[in-house]
Amino acid sequence: MAEHGSARGIRRSVLAAMAIATLTVATVALSGCAPREEAMTPHESRDRLVEVIDATTALLGVDGWSRNHEPDPETCTTDEGTDGVSYAYGEFTAVVGDDPAADAAKVAADWEERGMQVRVVDDAIAVVYGIGGPVRSLSFSTGPNGYYLEGSAVCVPGDAGRIAEEDSEQ
Repeated sequence: MAEHGSARGIRRSVLAAMAIATLTVATVALSGCAPREEAMTPHESRDRLVEVIDATTALLGVDGWSRNHEPDPETCTTDEGTDGVSYAYGEFTAVVGDDPAADAAKVAADWEERGMQVRVVDDAIAVVYGIGGPVRSLSFSTGPNGYYLEGSAVCVPGDAGRIAEEDSEQ
């Protein structure tokens, strides 16, 4: 009889614990008190974009990548609807690789692994579009005159004009 009582007690304890856990999860979800990622600075957002672009160029193993300029800050609207800053990075080019379609597939797979939503358009040339994850948006084109990468960083709170001044002073 003691064992039967113990089993019932354990079962009640487990059910009580499950009820508390369920209420805790529901309370967190409804109250919005779930842990949030700490806000990025504009420079951290820029660095994430540069990291993905650098990793993409390394993944392809194509020589001759050149950039016409560093990422530039620009005004954007944050998810909260406030003015923010994002970095735009374009004109990052290289010669076309030996197998552009395979390179586009490599880029798409890598970006998906990074948490981006990816779409590939493969008409006369392959173009890979990615949004989300560590960046706001990226695109990789396989031609016709060379590989081309461009993108923008996640929009974060900040003043693009002030950030541009700070960047020019460095």
